[in-house]
Amino acid sequence: MRTATEPAKLSEPAIIQQGEVLIASDSGKITVNFGPAATLTLFPETQVEIVQTLALNLVFNQTQGSAQYQATGSSPITVRSLNLIVNLDNGLLNVDTGKETGEIILSLKTGQAAVAYNSPDFISKIWQLEPGDVFSYDSNERKGYFNAP
Repeated sequence: MRTATEPAKLSEPAIIQQGEVLIASDSGKITVNFGPAATLTLFPETQVEIVQTLALNLVFNQTQGSAQYQATGSSPITVRSLNLIVNLDNGLLNVDTGKETGEIILSLKTGQAAVAYNSPDFISKIWQLEPGDVFSYDSNERKGYFNAP
């Protein structure tokens, strides 16, 4: 489903614009191609807002569910999920957002990424992710940590 001014079910390819919200149903899957710059795949029960579509820096806001972001161009992709921000450089990143629990799990498959958030004391924390890293973040506690392989 896509929401611009009013929700509409997508059953065939359509042009997606900045400001729209994509919602994959409980059995749906949505793939969005941004030319040579990026590909976004939403899995069931996932909601992502298309914040910015400038080729220089695509920006998404994922509020729930599981999505896969693939940066294929020379510019990064920025993903905001609750109060966590991720910058993906030329790679493949899985983002799982638990809206009710506030837990976010990042799994970097390829490329490089930086993750940033404010601690409970509002001190900025920035971590670099390498391929194979799994990073968990609790948005309620404002704490993040790397999972053991």
